Amino acid sequence: MSAVQVLVELRRAGVTLEVLEGNRLAAPAGFLTDEHREAIRDHKQELLALLRSLPVPRHAQAPGDGPSWRRLKIDFDPL
Repeated sequence: MSAVQVLVELRRAGVTLEVLEGNRLAAPAGFLTDEHREAIRDHKQELLALLRSLPVPRHAQAPGDGPSWRRLKIDFDPL
């Protein structure tokens, strides 16, 4: 599975990832399955690059600004 496929699968599940400071990703609370978390960990660097390359909509809410957001810290040792 590629990073694009991971994003497509997450969107189908109603999950939107956001990039935070320090190479962290945020997702709405309660939406991620164990399989989603594993896919995000496996493709974290590619997901970060992909998400950073996408335009940010003007109406986008920043993670942490609403009650439905929690910070999902997915850190790992780089290869």
